[in-house]
Amino acid sequence: MSAEVPSVLLKIAGRKREEVKLAVSNRRHHDRIIALAERSPPTRNFYGAISKRGEINIIAEHKRTSPSRERAGKGVFRPGAMMADIVRTYEEAGASAISILTDRGFDGYLDDLSQAREIVHLPLLRKDFIVDPYQIYEARAFGANAILLIASLLDELQLHDSITLAKMLKMDCLVESHTPGELEKSLVAGAKIIGINSRNLHDFSVSLDSFVNLAKYVPLGKPIVAESGIFTYDDVRRVQDAGASAILVGTSLMDREVCPTYGDIERKIRELKGN
Repeated sequence: MSAEVPSVLLKIAGRKREEVKLAVSNRRHHDRIIALAERSPPTRNFYGAISKRGEINIIAEHKRTSPSRERAGKGVFRPGAMMADIVRTYEEAGASAISILTDRGFDGYLDDLSQAREIVHLPLLRKDFIVDPYQIYEARAFGANAILLIASLLDELQLHDSITLAKMLKMDCLVESHTPGELEKSLVAGAKIIGINSRNLHDFSVSLDSFVNLAKYVPLGKPIVAESGIFTYDDVRRVQDAGASAILVGTSLMDREVCPTYGDIERKIRELKGN
């Protein structure tokens, strides 16, 4: 693991490793997950969904809270909200794919992923802090069509092996970078979908300048997903002009202060799409 990883991510990664260690210690459970992953039904095309030309493709995220929100001392986004209602609203509003935050430390669960698969027909991204191959099998077993890999959490070999395993399990990988070094590592490791996070995970500040400055180094032809800091159609236009084919949006949709009702969520998605 890189020494450059921010301490907040080091803590999360340490917790994730303990979670994985506990999960795989139950051999029967471990073997069941591997078997489920290897015989799961055909996946939905995440790559195709987020790389369509024309209007921006939206990966709408379900999350009850987040690291940045907890760091700010805030609680859940929408107390009492039903995940089923939210993901159904995302699909009806025209999202291209749905991201499901499954990290238990932030009130996410793998069951959210499997339940979402039964509710919507869109491709599903497992968003989590993946530090072990077992989590990739978990993602497939619970219905993911793609996984998020954070370049700062994995060295180049780990990143390459994770991408290779996901491909074997017929899943796509959204590989997230924030710095030129992370982007280079992602490309060398074989990333086909590049995520650029405008959030600085050292101090949690957000600037779309980070996306604009880094996107110019992504080779032509690779889909780029803009992550964090997108709240208005002007923000969408800015990252789209810089090369984004998709945006991953969570806070703008989940925060009840921004979107009080499900109708407001639908309107916000249409606004971000320019409709």
